[in-house]
Amino acid sequence: MLGLIIVSVIIGLAVTGFSGIGALGLIAGGFFFACGLPFAVIGSFIHGEVSYVQDRADYRQYLSERSEDKRAFDRELVEDMRADRLIESKKPSVTQIYNDRGQVNLYGGENGN
Repeated sequence: MLGLIIVSVIIGLAVTGFSGIGALGLIAGGFFFACGLPFAVIGSFIHGEVSYVQDRADYRQYLSERSEDKRAFDRELVEDMRADRLIESKKPSVTQIYNDRGQVNLYGGENGN
């Protein structure tokens, strides 16, 4: 829209300069603005829709990356908890059985086996 106004002013000044009649330049600038206005509105609408679609795609990509980071953090946390349980199970007085997704079964006995 601002571009259309600037071009209309430039055309009006050019017509005024060539013809020497200020009113003719004003009429020419106004005519160019009136004829270009529908195209400017349509162009603005299309640009807005394209920007909206791109923003939505960027937002979905952001959510996907955030979800991936959360899953990686959760996986790391589970692995840390699993390692802590494995370390605890090596104590001689512990008699515990852990069944987790890794299918590791620990049987602690009196002699630490």
